[in-house]
Amino acid sequence: MMLKPFSGLFDNKSRRLVLQEMVSDPSGVYRQNDLKYLLQLTEPSVRDALNFFIEIGMVQKVRESQQSDYTINDLSKRYWALRFLSLAIGDDNYNTDLMDNEIFNYFVKIKEKFNRGVLITKSSILAMDGDSVVITESVGGTTDGLCIEGRGGSND
Repeated sequence: MMLKPFSGLFDNKSRRLVLQEMVSDPSGVYRQNDLKYLLQLTEPSVRDALNFFIEIGMVQKVRESQQSDYTINDLSKRYWALRFLSLAIGDDNYNTDLMDNEIFNYFVKIKEKFNRGVLITKSSILAMDGDSVVITESVGGTTDGLCIEGRGGSND
C-alpha cells in the first residue's frame, strides 16, 4: 500500500497537494498559476491553500505583483516537522539516513539563535565545535557523547 504524504494531516485535498509540492522542493519559488496547472486544481483552491499556509507561517510571499511568488518559510517549525516526518517515512521504508542529514542541516541553520552554538534541552546538549556537532545525551544518570563530523559542506 502506497501512503500519500501528509494525507492524514490535512483533510483538504488542495492544501495537501500544495504542501506536498512545496515541501518536496523547499528551495523552489512557486506561483499560484503554476501550482494550479501542475496540481490540476482550481485557482480558488490554490489561493485558499496558499493563504492558509501563509496564515500559519509555513509559506511566505517573496514578491508581490500580479503573479506573486511564494516560497516555503524555512524558519517555520511546522515546515521542519513535516520535512522530518516525510524523510523519516522514506528512511524507514528504504533503510536510508536522509532525516539524520536533514537534522544536522537544521541545527546548523538555527544555531545562531543559541549562545555560542549550544542548544540545551531536557535530555541533551547539542554544540557546534568547528565543523562538527557534538551531542551529549544524559540517559539514566550517565552521559554519552556523540560527535558528528561536518556534513554540511565547507565554506572554504
